[in-house]
Amino acid sequence: MARPLITGIHGGYDIDLRRSAANGVRLLGHLIDISDGRAALAPDLEENLRKGDQAFDDFRREVDDYVSRTGIDVPQPQSDQSHAYTTGATEAPSMIDVRAAAIRSVIWATGYALDFDWVELPIFNERSEPVHRRGVTPAPGIYFLGLSWLHKVTSAFLCGVGQDARYLAERIAEEPR
Repeated sequence: MARPLITGIHGGYDIDLRRSAANGVRLLGHLIDISDGRAALAPDLEENLRKGDQAFDDFRREVDDYVSRTGIDVPQPQSDQSHAYTTGATEAPSMIDVRAAAIRSVIWATGYALDFDWVELPIFNERSEPVHRRGVTPAPGIYFLGLSWLHKVTSAFLCGVGQDARYLAERIAEEPR
């Protein structure tokens, strides 16, 4: 199930992935396989974006229904906060050569359910939990972000992951090139 992408940062706003793409973020389908330095990607980007849009619409509708049902007093949204999906190309490659793309590190965001059974690296304890300190694993170039209690109670929440992301970005920048 897709979750709406919203944040409370800077007064709160929705996160429009297509707008992010228009501003330079590269969106991809989900990872299928990695072999010989190449990442195979599913052709499901547009489908996942549509699911995200629908989840956001459903969420807004539920909030609006709750406000109507309870009669609580809430501020009216400002015109720039109304949700209109950005349009634009969402073509994504089916394969990426990791070396040619100069990808040195991967930060894996797994969402709400942990399942690392498919990761065959010596970075897990006997309970299959990642071994890390503030998201930094013993394996060079392998990091975790968004885990519960990565550093604080808010580590697994969109509103709190920023501090952990900054910390990891600093550690990644310190890596020898």
